[in-house]
Amino acid sequence: ELAATRNGSLRATIGLVAPVANYPGLDYPGAGTLEPWQRPAVQARIAWREAEAPSIYNSGFEFGISGHYGRVQLGESEQGGGFDTYSAASWAGAVDFDAHIRHVGLDGSAYIGQNLESFGGGIGQPGKTFGGYIEARFAPTYRLQFNGGFGTDHLTKFDVLPVDLNRNTSVFANTIFQFTPEVAASLEYRHLVTRPFTGVLRPNNHVDVGIAYSF
Repeated sequence: ELAATRNGSLRATIGLVAPVANYPGLDYPGAGTLEPWQRPAVQARIAWREAEAPSIYNSGFEFGISGHYGRVQLGESEQGGGFDTYSAASWAGAVDFDAHIRHVGLDGSAYIGQNLESFGGGIGQPGKTFGGYIEARFAPTYRLQFNGGFGTDHLTKFDVLPVDLNRNTSVFANTIFQFTPEVAASLEYRHLVTRPFTGVLRPNNHVDVGIAYSF
């Protein structure tokens, strides 16, 4: 906590992160052939939060700015009897917010970056990318909550390696019911559209049911 007043506080967080694997299931030169992170990346966030943190129990607002930087190994190719490793910067900048007034809430995030495939950015592919999401929440009671939102992940430019997928766009809606303080269940519908650089759109529809037990 950097500073605090009766109206809120200014907070900073910094850390090191080293993802253990590539984003699964995608095929581009070098994908899955080597451990991409030879050293940890640095991530940091600075945020202002009102004295009452936003939740379904009270009104509040939080706004944050964050960043990420590291270097990632993208793949290997055979050169002159040996192997040449593709290495490039992995970076990102993001803003996020969370607001809640009585039974209604709104939160979202937007980012821009490069070579974020280990985090799922760029649809799990290397290159320059931007995206984000926005979500609305309505809780008529403390036990029942409705949520809906929109998200996108858009790979705009190759870095070193050619890839296939250009953009993911998704809309979703769900409801969550708290049976007891320990047990909750949810039902969600999600419509996802994947756009390749060449070829036809790939729509997908998902219906998910989940049960959570907190202890």
